[in-house]
Amino acid sequence: MPTRIYHAYAGPSTWSAWTQIASQFGVTAYDITANAVGSTIIKCRVRYFDRTNTQVISEFLDNITILTAPTGAVEVSFMGVPTGTAVDGTINP
Repeated sequence: MPTRIYHAYAGPSTWSAWTQIASQFGVTAYDITANAVGSTIIKCRVRYFDRTNTQVISEFLDNITILTAPTGAVEVSFMGVPTGTAVDGTINP
């Protein structure tokens, strides 16, 4: 599966809504990156189910690697500090 590009928004000093960036059938390792389009600092978090089928929410800065449950979705949310910004990212299985 090739690298996929996603676009999202980081709200100003508040977490954005969750954006689904992948879904899978089978345990999958994903490398996820996120980059602010402007000069604003962004906080990032990812939500998914792990191999024990427990929902996990992990915060990260620029990138993270996750290992998912056999089925489910991968979602991201962002916060811009101090202002909002567009976010460009990739997800690579």
